Amino acid sequence: MTNKLEDALEREFQRAVSICIDQYGYRPSYFLQMLCNYGPVDTAIRLVTAPKFHEGFTRLWELRRLDLTVEAIILRNPYNQLFTKDVLEKAIERLQQLGYKEE
Repeated sequence: MTNKLEDALEREFQRAVSICIDQYGYRPSYFLQMLCNYGPVDTAIRLVTAPKFHEGFTRLWELRRLDLTVEAIILRNPYNQLFTKDVLEKAIERLQQLGYKEE
């Protein structure tokens, strides 16, 4: 199940990237490189637990699209099953710091 779920998470990340490129002209190159190097789960963990907001998070906040952040995506069912409670709590904390309300 995990492999299929990880594949689905990667597709969801790619969907968010497509929206960024098509609607905003923003290409999250560093994120795409990380996705290639580490896969969707490890990339998400690295970004969410980094000491500072990552560049993509800040850019999506500027675009008023926090719903497209790694943090928002991993909190959704069924993707949240892939992460520990600590990672999910950190994602919630970051989103709340910028006033994001879940859909």
